[in-house]
Amino acid sequence: MCFGNDAPPAPHIAPPPEPPELLDFFDEVSGVQTITVVGPDGKKRRVTQRMPRTPEEEARFQAGVDLSRIAIENLRQLYRYDPASMVDYAPFVETFANLNRERQEGLAQIADMGNIQQDIDDFRQMQRTILDEEFATNRRVTEENLVHAGRSGGSFANDLRARLAKQEAMARQQGEVNALNYGEDLAARRLDRNMQAYGLQETGREARFNEAQMKYGLAKEHEADIERRRQNALAENEGFLKIGQNIIGADLNKAQGGHTSELAHDLFKAQAADSLGRYNAGVNAQMANYKMQMDQYNATPPSFGEMLSNVGFRLAGHALGGPAGGQIGAQMGAQMGAQMGRPRGMRPGVMYGGY
Repeated sequence: MCFGNDAPPAPHIAPPPEPPELLDFFDEVSGVQTITVVGPDGKKRRVTQRMPRTPEEEARFQAGVDLSRIAIENLRQLYRYDPASMVDYAPFVETFANLNRERQEGLAQIADMGNIQQDIDDFRQMQRTILDEEFATNRRVTEENLVHAGRSGGSFANDLRARLAKQEAMARQQGEVNALNYGEDLAARRLDRNMQAYGLQETGREARFNEAQMKYGLAKEHEADIERRRQNALAENEGFLKIGQNIIGADLNKAQGGHTSELAHDLFKAQAADSLGRYNAGVNAQMANYKMQMDQYNATPPSFGEMLSNVGFRLAGHALGGPAGGQIGAQMGAQMGAQMGRPRGMRPGVMYGGY
């Protein structure tokens, strides 16, 4: 049975929306994607990874990798390479050592006069032999002449013998001087001969030394040329390595320049915020409509049925319990009105409270 207008029912509030699905994000500019994958454990996970390169990008990237690899290998070999190992300096060292040894031996041979004292003694002995033979002949002839002349005795013969003895003594002295002079002359001639021989040998050694020195200079120039080429090769390969690293770095910087993870997260937050905003707007519209209905309902006067119901409860309570019972009946009528969603149910009690 209906007593007047019923209160508007409370609105049904739908549960909040589920979080939006995470969308895969593809950045074709940086070549990076953020996608949802299922891991070995069966759980979903978000992964940010590089997208497959185009054939042109792959060829350019591989060229940088190959250039860097070749340059690094060349640099490793060039740094291990020693130009000095390409030149054999042992023959030059041996040549210089031999020249020094020969020079020392030559200097020692200059002072080698041989057994000059023996030569002097031989010359002296030869002089003595000649003098002995000469003066022996002179004495024999003199004695024969004195005998033939009959003057082998006397002062004349003695004087003649004395002069011969003196001449022999002087000749022997002169022979000793001649032997000494011969020794000095022989030593000088041998020294001159040795000096000339040393000079000739030294000329040959100088030629050999100059030749070895020239070859050594050419070897050093060859070593310096190899070192210059090595340094040029080092600089060239370092340039190649830098180019390769720049290509690889550009590819990496391109990938790192993308923000797919942040953009995907920002997009998710924007979608969630939009969905929640729409939900809140719908709830707010429902609540505003319900409030407007309640305000309109509260502003409407109570119906005849409501007033009659309140009066009936008051009379029943008054009959049963006097004034106190009437008050209780009025309260029951108000509670029934409240259960019917009608706060204004107390109005009949107020309006007819003096009954």
